Amino acid sequence: PGAIATRLYDGARSAVADIVDRPAGVGPAAREQRIGFAVVRLADAMQTTVEQARLRIAEHHDTDRETAGGDPAPGPVPEQVPPPAGRDRFGGLALHTRQAVQVGVATSLAIVVGELISPARWYWAVIAAFVVFAGTASRGDVLSRGWARAVGTAGGVVAGMLLALLVGGNVVASLALLFVCVFLALYLVRISQAMMAFWITAVLALLYGVIGQFSVQTLVLRVEETVVGGALGMLAAYLVLPTRSRTAFAEALDDALTAVDVSLRTSVDAALGRPGAGDPLEKARAVDTAVATVRTRAVPLQHPVARRPLRRGVHHTVRVVGAVDHYTRQLAAQ
Repeated sequence: PGAIATRLYDGARSAVADIVDRPAGVGPAAREQRIGFAVVRLADAMQTTVEQARLRIAEHHDTDRETAGGDPAPGPVPEQVPPPAGRDRFGGLALHTRQAVQVGVATSLAIVVGELISPARWYWAVIAAFVVFAGTASRGDVLSRGWARAVGTAGGVVAGMLLALLVGGNVVASLALLFVCVFLALYLVRISQAMMAFWITAVLALLYGVIGQFSVQTLVLRVEETVVGGALGMLAAYLVLPTRSRTAFAEALDDALTAVDVSLRTSVDAALGRPGAGDPLEKARAVDTAVATVRTRAVPLQHPVARRPLRRGVHHTVRVVGAVDHYTRQLAAQ
């Protein structure tokens, strides 16, 4: 509001009035006086700019009234129209719809191929085909998750065989290692899919050793089924209604900026005491969640395989959005 802004500018000028009115000094006194003059000039420039903008807006409204032949009737504030059900904001199928089709195709193929490899362990291929889609938003995400799961499973087979041979016949030691491996798998699931697959496979090797069914052939079969399931998942992500990594990143960035806009409006309304402002901290948490999604969807675009200009641009964008998130939360806290 104009009255509040005017008071703030006058307060800034009066705060440095004594410093500005002093005789010219030297050393620290001169630097202090230059800061005082800068505060006065900044307050004058901001107040002049705001008043000129207010006059231009008023003239524009007057011109609109004259053109319309009177005061226009107040209309509703335009709102963003949500996309139709099952469609994203870019006109294509929504992400969850695409993934439902992709998972259906991948798991169906995994059942057939997994059955051909091993009628008793075909479900390992189905699980691998399903897991590579969990928490992903683009074909780049699926590719990263698929190869990470295959590499982790292969490494877990080697580690599991070594652990099973090391504690062979010792049930207590096997159970202790089982708990350790399960803990590491659950702890690392958000950090690395490869490490999660590594420790889960080690758990299976130890478990088969405890129940007396440990064999190298079974662990090798697990690698084969996992690789097949992951490969079919990646194939489905690339050929069946594919979602580009850039498109998924753009959607997340759009959601994050929308959340920032809402958070800033809420914080400003709360600071000015406007009714119905809402909780600024709640809106800031929404920004934090949206920015986390931006970081997640930027991972495939920052992979060394991607072109260097693209990696640098995405990295810069993620840094800027992270800074915006930080200052938005700071404003909400204030």
